[in-house]
Amino acid sequence: MRILGLVTARGGSKGLPGKNLAPIAGRPLTAWSHRLLWELRRSRTDPGLEILLRLSTDDPRIAATWPDEDRPDDLRPAHLATDSASSLDVALYELDRMADRGTPCDAVLLLQPTSPLLTANDLARLLQGFRRSDGSAALVAELDHPLAWSLRLDDTGTLQAIAEWNADQRQAHISVHRPVGCYCCSASHLRTNRAFLSPGQTLGVTIPRSRAIDIDDRSDLATARAIRDEQTHTPRVTLNDPQLGERTIGPGEPCFVIAEAGVNHNGDPDLARSLIDAAADAGADAVKFQTFRASELATASAGMARYQRTNLDIESAEGASQTDMLSALELADSEIGRLKAHAENRGIMFLSSPFDIESAKLLADLGVCGLKLGSGELTNHPFLAELAALGLPLLLSTGMATLDECEDAAGVLRAHAPDYLETLWFHCVSAYPAPASATNLRAMDSLRSALCAPIGMSDHSMGDAVAIAAVARGAVAVEKHLTLSRAMQGPDHAASLEPDQFAEMIRRIRLVESALGDGVKQPAACEADTIRAARRSLVASADLPAGHTIRAHDLVAKRPGDGLRPARLADLIGRTLAKPLRHDQQITEADLNETDAAGSSRAAGRSVA
Repeated sequence: MRILGLVTARGGSKGLPGKNLAPIAGRPLTAWSHRLLWELRRSRTDPGLEILLRLSTDDPRIAATWPDEDRPDDLRPAHLATDSASSLDVALYELDRMADRGTPCDAVLLLQPTSPLLTANDLARLLQGFRRSDGSAALVAELDHPLAWSLRLDDTGTLQAIAEWNADQRQAHISVHRPVGCYCCSASHLRTNRAFLSPGQTLGVTIPRSRAIDIDDRSDLATARAIRDEQTHTPRVTLNDPQLGERTIGPGEPCFVIAEAGVNHNGDPDLARSLIDAAADAGADAVKFQTFRASELATASAGMARYQRTNLDIESAEGASQTDMLSALELADSEIGRLKAHAENRGIMFLSSPFDIESAKLLADLGVCGLKLGSGELTNHPFLAELAALGLPLLLSTGMATLDECEDAAGVLRAHAPDYLETLWFHCVSAYPAPASATNLRAMDSLRSALCAPIGMSDHSMGDAVAIAAVARGAVAVEKHLTLSRAMQGPDHAASLEPDQFAEMIRRIRLVESALGDGVKQPAACEADTIRAARRSLVASADLPAGHTIRAHDLVAKRPGDGLRPARLADLIGRTLAKPLRHDQQITEADLNETDAAGSSRAAGRSVA
């Protein structure tokens, strides 16, 4: 039996444009489909079963997601590249096409790329069900609640339609199912019934609901990514602003850039609003301040750090009181609310670092999407426990900390959170400015491995080189101080970027992101011409007559690279020519006799031996 493993993937989509190219855990959806079919073909044990792989698409970018040996050599015709064209239309076209090429198929295994959580074992079980059926089988999953298009499995395992549900049926514990995007049907069934699923005939093969997602919109895509990420240990954090919507932070997402306004407003609410404007104009994703009560943050005898005295132009440590400095930088609670409203009007998320539980509750009551924790609080376990209990996503800086201290903090958060607590951790060096040589970007890898969480970079170095390097190394978020002028007096202005510099940093971060790509190793579109010019194809080493049996020395590899790859040489040894070849002429499949194709591998083995 010959089965056509068919993946149908248009370039367009009404619900989610470009969804078939959307990456999940480093692979586009269509590449996951190929992987599944390839694993199925590799693992088959029935010698009488042959599985051919075929991708039907109208988009060359989608075609490029499949490896060379299985990549389609043409695109879908125009009449099948419209919204009105169905998978059935495509399947019947491909069946006719395979028959015209001399490889008629007995059945079609249709795999939709929008079901990326299926496994090769699911497909193998579907094939087993198909061979027990009357010509049609489908993967299905049980539903929690009946829907208008629900199906039920009868005692034989056959899917039956349910016309409608009355109140009694809704209350009854009746098992109902829905298809999940993978079908296997005989060619005759498709031509007769003109449907992949025919109630009363199609056998249902059940899979767990956890693998039954079908991606139709962004919510489905996010769910699939979250499930796959959980399997591959790449969690994400979602910040949900009621006014601005959700923003997901993690691997594969755009770097989340935070403009750290901090206390660079110098205690002036108008200056704080100007910093919000500057952050929004620069293209930052969020602007962050600090919320504290000076009297509760430091004792009267607490002195300033050296960088604070330097940046405030205070020569002597005597009389340099933290409390005096903090009091001048404190913003009233009412101002915090007004700043949040201004940020939302400018389309930028508002964040703040609380330094006491009352400040944290104030921010929570204002509806912030998360709480940012300064490095100094990482070892303040009682405060961590109180923050965890609030249940908001936490963004935590790790300056001055050891890895053990970070893991201890994570344990406190897990122990006191009411539910699963999303955390985003920032590698950080708490010096202002921090020397680039002290940055130790490789520590991000240690944090990611130890905490099993997304890792960002809170950068206090001069310029933007370290922040950009952090993004290239995998930082999912970057925090950087923003000031209207580095000449202003204050503890953090000197280690900050001015608005034009901040905007340039973001531009360079986005450039680096575009260079990072999606992690899928495949030729870039711009390499197409170089492939032809630089790679080689098999050509005749001399004039060869029709009927000639190909030997290893009959073919050599020469440029250009638009013919059969040199890697195919072993497959061609022992085949006979259907027509003559001239010296240096590329050999094609059309030049070979089809009758000896099946024995070519054995012939090749004898010749090479």
